[in-house]
Amino acid sequence: KDYLNFRYFDKRAAYAGEVHRQLQVLCSASRNGGGSSSSTSSTSSSCTDFAGIEVDIGHLQADVFRPCVVLRPNGKGELGEGQWVVRLLPSCAPDLLPFAKLGPDRNLVRAVGTAETTDPTSLPPTPHYNSCLLEDARMRLHLEHMHRALQKFPALKDAIHLLKRWATARGFLLQTSPGTVCTPLSGFCLSIL
Repeated sequence: KDYLNFRYFDKRAAYAGEVHRQLQVLCSASRNGGGSSSSTSSTSSSCTDFAGIEVDIGHLQADVFRPCVVLRPNGKGELGEGQWVVRLLPSCAPDLLPFAKLGPDRNLVRAVGTAETTDPTSLPPTPHYNSCLLEDARMRLHLEHMHRALQKFPALKDAIHLLKRWATARGFLLQTSPGTVCTPLSGFCLSIL
């Protein structure tokens, strides 16, 4: 029952934190000129790959319950040219969560004093929480769908870029900055449309 009471998001945050910690170890080893003499030769040999990369924790769509690992150039070396960001988004397998229980009319966040015998249908629904769980579970499926569409229609890439620019200019897509609350419409939603 990982879908109940933020358990999934606690595990997601722990996973993102561990990935962040391990990447920071790799980055600090590459800045110091080499890897550690650990038993895993693959990590010590690839440390130089992270030279010039800054590792940070961000939040998907400004939602603090959905942390992600953010990689960006720190302005030193070859990688510092241009502005780019890579976000590592933790997700789960589609069959991990029971989709029948994730409907917008269901309650998956129970109060501490709520008894197990309480009828969940009598509690107020938690549609935002449920949709966040569904989004994480469907992330890979949506990515594969988008990839197939872009392979089939190469001009779709330019159309998506144009649509995103238009939506940003009209204020439908907000440029996220610290403290900005994101709207339900995102670049990904526009791409899928």
